Amino acid sequence: MRSGCNFAIDMRNDINIADEFATLVAAKVVEMLEERGLVMAAPAPKSKQEKEQSTTLYSVDEVCQRLKISKATLYRHRDLGYIKPSCHVGRSPRFSDEDIAKYLSNFDDE
Repeated sequence: MRSGCNFAIDMRNDINIADEFATLVAAKVVEMLEERGLVMAAPAPKSKQEKEQSTTLYSVDEVCQRLKISKATLYRHRDLGYIKPSCHVGRSPRFSDEDIAKYLSNFDDE
């Protein structure tokens, strides 16, 4: 019969082996799916600067200041679909640099 201490060590080793095996199996499955064209390879990781830029979110007040428009105009344009928030924090919309650039490009075409 095993002692309690040895049993715990054996269990940790078994769990580590199972985790390694699961990781290898998952990698092989993804590789096979990529070869068959059923799954696209993951995009290259973004640089630190790209991550920082993509994660900057602006409140309604900040967007209005940057665009030099009123809140009423921003809300009206949002309702018309000219600008869409990336997400909401509670009930407050948050806009990314990309959202603002898309909004401005709507008016560059005219």
